[in-house]
This record gives sequence, structure tokens and C-alpha cells, in this order.
Amino acid sequence: MSERYADQGLVIIGVHTKRGSENMAKVAEQAGIPYPLAIDSTGVTARTYLVDGRPDYYLIDRAGNLRVADLSNGDLERAVQVLLAENGEDALHPALGDASKKAIKKDKRILVQWGTTTEVVPLLKFAKSTPGLRKLIFNEFEVVHLTQIGNPKLAEAHGIASGPTLAVLEPDGKMVQVCSAKDMTGESYMAFLEANRAPVQDAELLWSDALQQAKVENKRVLVHLGAPW
Repeated sequence: MSERYADQGLVIIGVHTKRGSENMAKVAEQAGIPYPLAIDSTGVTARTYLVDGRPDYYLIDRAGNLRVADLSNGDLERAVQVLLAENGEDALHPALGDASKKAIKKDKRILVQWGTTTEVVPLLKFAKSTPGLRKLIFNEFEVVHLTQIGNPKLAEAHGIASGPTLAVLEPDGKMVQVCSAKDMTGESYMAFLEANRAPVQDAELLWSDALQQAKVENKRVLVHLGAPW
């Protein structure tokens, strides 16, 4: 990954625990590790990042902000791709930070409910009264409630003027679709979300690509089976 994304701006820094660090240089040389390695001699780095297992991965954006923490192996490359797609001008708005982290981990999109609490209440009621809507939202979206007054620049960037509005975003904050929720019904709300949920990935294609890459890199394939819950 270090070589694959180096020209796009990815910089990898490895941090080793004090335990076993006397062998770090030798192992790194034998493995051909191309990126710099450091020793966490006092454990302060692990404590600062709340490391609870190893290996563990933390991604920092170009502005120096910790964007994604405690990543598993299977989520790492997609998260790297999302952050590398950003540049200084379209870096993720802080109001979307937590939702972005969760969306990356769970392969979801972000649903922003724009409007005052009074304007958004009908949308919350739809989730309770429309069969299947609550489940769809839970499985496919990370929900954020924002107001135009509280986030004027982001509202302007998304073309949000007034009234209740729904916006679906990619985990990196890029717009997928936006629509007014003023005259929305539970059924039209569900139809909007169904049309703009994250694309379903084809397991056969992923499997084929993984086998091909593993053959080229002389590796094995680790398959992690899961479900939305």
C-alpha cells in the first residue's frame, strides 16, 4: 500500500512497542519495509491514540486532523482511498467528521437532515410509521441533523436554502443527491433513500479481484463474513 498510493500523497509511519524493539530494525530489513519506523519507548503514543490491539491503524488527513481511528485490516484501504480523494479545498467539514468515520467502517453513506428540530420531526415520525424505513436508515446510512443557521457555509456548499431538506453524501462529503422534504411522505422518503443508498458490491467480483491481487503479491486471501447488525 505504501508504494501503491505514494504518488497520491500517502505517507505511512510505523510505530513499534518497546517490547521486542531490539529486533525491529532486523525484521524491517528482512521484510523490506519501505516506510519509517519508530519505537514507542514510553507508551505515550499508544495511550494517546487509545490503542487496544495490534496491528491497529489511524488515518490523519492533510490538515493534520485524526479522521479515522481503530481501523481493521479490511477497512483500511477503502478509508485511505476516501481521504486521498480529498484536497485542501474540499476537506471534510467538521460537522460530518464522526459520521464519515462510521460510514467508512460500515460501507454506508451519510444522510443529512437539514432543518430546525420542528422541521425534522415529521421525518422522525416517518421512520416509526413507514414499514421498513427505520431498518433501511439503520443499515445503509449514518444520520446527521444540521441547521442552516448553525452551519451556513456547509449549507451554502450543498445548495440548502430553507425548509426541511435531505442530502445524501459519500463518506468523503461529496454530494450524491439532495431534495426538499417539505411535502415528503413516508413512502417518498423511503423511495429517495432506496435510490441513493450505497451501491451493493458484488461478492463474486470482489473475490475474483482479491484472488488476482493475492496471486500477483504472493499472498493469501482473508475473507471476513459479516452482516449489518
